[in-house]
Amino acid sequence: MYLQRISLTNFKSYDFGDFKFSHRVNCIVGENGSGKTNLLDAIYFWH
Repeated sequence: MYLQRISLTNFKSYDFGDFKFSHRVNCIVGENGSGKTNLLDAIYFWH
């Protein structure tokens, strides 16, 4: 089983976010302070 999609509403720095993932390799990239770690926190809490 793998995470296919996660939707965030009012989670940390996200007012709203909708993310889709591949069953292959996924990379999360962005500028400092753009919410990369917050997305990983959401995935951790979901698990």
